[in-house]
Amino acid sequence: LVFIPAQSQDRDVMIQKKNPFTQNYFIEITAIKGNNVTTPFELRQDNTFMYCVSIKWLDVQQDKVTVEIDRVSDVFVNDKSSGLTVANNIAVRTSEVLYPLVLSFDAKGNITEVANLTAIQERWEGVKAELHEDFYGEGLDRYLELAGRRIKAADALIYALNNDCFLSLFFNNVIYTSYTNDKANGELYFPFIQDTEALKNTISLKKELAENKNIYIGFQGEISDERSSVDLRNESSFRINRDYPKARG
Repeated sequence: LVFIPAQSQDRDVMIQKKNPFTQNYFIEITAIKGNNVTTPFELRQDNTFMYCVSIKWLDVQQDKVTVEIDRVSDVFVNDKSSGLTVANNIAVRTSEVLYPLVLSFDAKGNITEVANLTAIQERWEGVKAELHEDFYGEGLDRYLELAGRRIKAADALIYALNNDCFLSLFFNNVIYTSYTNDKANGELYFPFIQDTEALKNTISLKKELAENKNIYIGFQGEISDERSSVDLRNESSFRINRDYPKARG
């Protein structure tokens, strides 16, 4: 996952200013199915998703951050507009009801509140009606039913948003940390399977200052979760199959 800021601000400066400001981000997510070494290329399934968001910092305190997030572009799937296929069209139009999205985070980067939940629920009813006019079928009804369950309940929506890969990376307390000699180590819980506990990773970070004065933060690591690959395939949040080695990656 790659996200590129239009500008950067120090957290302490943000706390001192207390004034809302907006940053724009380009997000690119690449999902790879299969292993580079053991899986033949023709059997792998790679998908790339690209979109832009704006993040308005409404209030920043030591124990709480409140932001407004808006998606400001179409979502491109494998470099093609989402409107070119029915499935992607429905998925993107369904997710659009979330934006603008006003969230509060605690000091660890966990979402604690969706401040504009009522507005999201009202938008959901309108989008549902539009989709029923444009498409039909049992598959659509089932999809909207599942999506609606999360939007109607605050706890369910917060749980889903805490498993969003961009939000998990951007607002966690791993990136916003102290660096010694421009390096840091830590643990990152990253969403891997929907509705399953995030996967524990041990990571190392490195900060670099480029010639254009932009700060680049890169991190890499390895899975350090107790679960095996069989546990993950079975969507288990706990280690059950102790006859299998821990998952690697």
